Amino acid sequence: MKSYYTLIGIHPDGKSGEFEILFGDYNREVVEEEKMSEHDSEEFDALNIITTSPDQKDIDAKILELNTANPERN
Repeated sequence: MKSYYTLIGIHPDGKSGEFEILFGDYNREVVEEEKMSEHDSEEFDALNIITTSPDQKDIDAKILELNTANPERN
């Protein structure tokens, strides 16, 4: 299985306070560059890169896991 890298973040004006998908690619360096770009724009907080399979269900499951792991943030 080939790894897929997804940049996630929390929009500070968002009502949910949960991670959302910002960008994804098979090349981690490309995602790291996007993370730096997003960091410089200061549009999103808590930027993270997750590694999953490229299947959307796996990406969604990982984000759900992260969003439910810290309930006081929500």
